[in-house]
Amino acid sequence: MSRTNQPGVAADLSHVSTPAKIKAFETVDEAVKGVDVIVIPAGMPRKEGMTRDDLFAANAKVAADLAVAIAKYIVLSKRKEP
Repeated sequence: MSRTNQPGVAADLSHVSTPAKIKAFETVDEAVKGVDVIVIPAGMPRKEGMTRDDLFAANAKVAADLAVAIAKYIVLSKRKEP
């Protein structure tokens, strides 16, 4: 998964009027650990020469990686509940 623009996304979100802390992470697992809310910004834009199918495949991979990490976090956090 490309993480080249995480600092930019974090900076954009930090302008939202909220007491929430905004931070970029290196891994998805690290990003979902201990959170109450997960915000997934829109997918990557279509690059020159990309078909819609190419774009869908790239964004689907990102969404799948995020879904797996989020599901793993939810399962692990439920195990810790009394």
